[in-house]
Amino acid sequence: MKILIDEKQRIINELIEWEKNLIHQVQDNVRQQKHLLEQQCRYQFEMLKVKRQEYLDTALIYEQRQDREEVRRLLEQCHHLKLQLISFEYPEKIIPFIQIQKIIKNENVHSTEKQQDLIK
Repeated sequence: MKILIDEKQRIINELIEWEKNLIHQVQDNVRQQKHLLEQQCRYQFEMLKVKRQEYLDTALIYEQRQDREEVRRLLEQCHHLKLQLISFEYPEKIIPFIQIQKIIKNENVHSTEKQQDLIK
């Protein structure tokens, strides 16, 4: 009985270790994706700042020329300017799940089964 209890605890510990490792892998992936998101956001923010300045400079030139039609077109371009920060992909990953299998290791158990078969 002690051997059985010890074996059960060893298996439980192994399952817990597998669980921790899998959770750690997921957490690492989340950290990496958050870092990439931050980088992408900073990059697009800088691009927007540059684009805004370009539009302002161009608008001033059009305003000085009193070219209201070009100012209107420039405003239209601003309204249609859309950035997509991110989109998610869900690549398939194989997760090796643990399954318990019934294994008879003890010969006495096997002999007992034979005795039960003989009694029938």
